[in-house]
Amino acid sequence: MRRPTCSDTGKIPHTAVVLLASLTLLWGIQWPMMRIILVEVTPMTFRTLLPPIAALVLFGLLRATDQPIALPRGLWPGVAIAGMLNIGAWNVGTAFALTHLTSGHAVVLAYTMPVWAALLSAIFINERLTLKLLVALALGMVGIGALAIGDIHSITAAPAGIAWILFAAVAWAAGTVYLKHLGATVSVLAITGWQIIAGTIPVAIAGVAFGGIELTSPSPLVWFLLVYTVLGPHCFCYFAWFTVIRLVPTSIAAIGTLMIPVLGAVIGAIALDEPFGLKECVALASVCSAIGLVLFRPDKGGH
Repeated sequence: MRRPTCSDTGKIPHTAVVLLASLTLLWGIQWPMMRIILVEVTPMTFRTLLPPIAALVLFGLLRATDQPIALPRGLWPGVAIAGMLNIGAWNVGTAFALTHLTSGHAVVLAYTMPVWAALLSAIFINERLTLKLLVALALGMVGIGALAIGDIHSITAAPAGIAWILFAAVAWAAGTVYLKHLGATVSVLAITGWQIIAGTIPVAIAGVAFGGIELTSPSPLVWFLLVYTVLGPHCFCYFAWFTVIRLVPTSIAAIGTLMIPVLGAVIGAIALDEPFGLKECVALASVCSAIGLVLFRPDKGGH
């Protein structure tokens, strides 16, 4: 029987809402930052060297709080698979996509993820797709579509970028659903750290094999952004995301991330002079409606 994910009253835990809001802010800011980083750092270097540092930070927190770093023996294969999907495939796909697409275009396609997550969770772990969830998904995709409309030519002009970002979106959805299926109850810090390690190993092997890792001396600005990426998007956001997955159904957690592309578009407009106008306002309204529908007016009686 599937482990309950919400309280008996059907309310979304406040912790989940706070964590989703926090990771939305930090991940949303990261998208335009990655465009700046990848001018000076290759995608494979970025995705190979930073995650292990983040994992070491998380393991240091475990040691400092006297929590075990090791996982139960039977959990290792599942965590490795989840890490290769959630961390490895996602990181490689998004990094290479950003060499072909603007941060605004990449983030739009990446956050088709809630659709894939909802479908996969309904098929493989029997999470119920209620009418409210379907309406929220539809509103969210209207928002995503609003961000894309008018730029279809620019997006479709980079088929390699589309392929990479959709690969990343589906992989993240699959990894999230698989981790939910595992139902692990050990420390989220440990789960997060070992997923990062598992997801980075194949990326590092590929980087060495194909010569994509280059050690250079970035500018001070890029150094600052790299430190931010380790502590924010890698350490805190992954920890927050995997915590939220334990607290709420997969589809609701995924819908809660839909503000990230809108925020990414706003920051991209401010920092990188990327366009922001009526369609972005429509996207903001649609996504806010979708998130409000599932996070602040949840179904009664559980999920």
